Amino acid sequence: MPRAAFRLLWDHLLRGEPIAAHVKNMAADGSYYWVMACVVPCGDGFLSVRLKPTSELLSAAVIPVYAEVRAMEIRMEQAGTPRREVAERSCERLLEMLAEAGFPDYGSFIRMALPQEIRAREEALGRRERDPGARGIAADLRVAGRRLDDVFAGLEVHASANASLGSSADFIHVLADDVRLNATNGLIAASKLTEGGATLGAVAREMSRCASGMATAADAFSGVVRPAMGLLHDLDFRISLAKAQLDMAIFFADELAASGHGPEVAARRAHSLGELLTCLRREVDGLLDALRRLDENFAALAARTDDIGLTLTTLGALHVAGRIEVASVSGSHGFTVLFDQVRHQLERAEPHMMSLEGAAKRMGAARHQESALRFSMSHVAVPEAAAA
Repeated sequence: MPRAAFRLLWDHLLRGEPIAAHVKNMAADGSYYWVMACVVPCGDGFLSVRLKPTSELLSAAVIPVYAEVRAMEIRMEQAGTPRREVAERSCERLLEMLAEAGFPDYGSFIRMALPQEIRAREEALGRRERDPGARGIAADLRVAGRRLDDVFAGLEVHASANASLGSSADFIHVLADDVRLNATNGLIAASKLTEGGATLGAVAREMSRCASGMATAADAFSGVVRPAMGLLHDLDFRISLAKAQLDMAIFFADELAASGHGPEVAARRAHSLGELLTCLRREVDGLLDALRRLDENFAALAARTDDIGLTLTTLGALHVAGRIEVASVSGSHGFTVLFDQVRHQLERAEPHMMSLEGAAKRMGAARHQESALRFSMSHVAVPEAAAA
């Protein structure tokens, strides 16, 4: 393992931030095994839940990067470079390689990597039925697990909505520029007409104002989309972290419910489960807060979408008025072409507007999943032995 990977992991933990990392562990017989370690600050220490990495990310990206960075560290160590300098320089190299792959920092990489590992794990295991025969805390955790599964599955809807939002925001900016160009061309063409030029010039000026309004609405829309994208990435990571912790809590609860444990072992495992539940509740509270903020962002996006829709409606009315006026003005062929372009722009805008409105509706439909998760987590009790 490169020292750089551990340095980055501890940098995050000591700042009080949860983190995950691919870790290559050595067994007692000298062999090794890989884990994805999900580590969070917990009380006066840290809690790590580990799972087996199963995505292609491990072999395709992590192992080659680790090998190159570790080889660099070995060369520096053999040359007598101080360990602190080795860690600093290898950390810089690891971050350079992440930047070359499109990740500005380690946090952004792991916010992609952990959800990818969780989804690969879900695909490998299949959609598991939560044991209907479980009782007590094990049953409560399974109910919470179903709710968390629903939220996690719904996040893919969020992600697809996010992708459509980004492309639609880009389109609206381009559309505003195109309408402004058409309006400028219309003003020039109107100035050359001896008859009907004043009316068509007025239409062109309204189109120019419409383009300015559209650009303003698009800027406001983009200003909301950017933080929404950041929240989505953070949510994906938080839910993945909570899923790993919840699956481990179910494992502990099942073990605790099994017969054959002596009182000391049962008390120790109940205490461990209590610690894990404390961390799990905190993670779920954090992701519920993030979901609430995302809802607020999408409410703002819906309002910005309405603003864009109004400018498009105005543009449509100008298109109709312009076509009527062109029919009665001789020598206005240029305006016919211009208004045909406006009609084409409106047709191109329609699917984007439908996509924006559909994204807002899908986001609204996800809210009942959040409230169901909050309710189910509130019913998970700390085991009595841990509370004592």
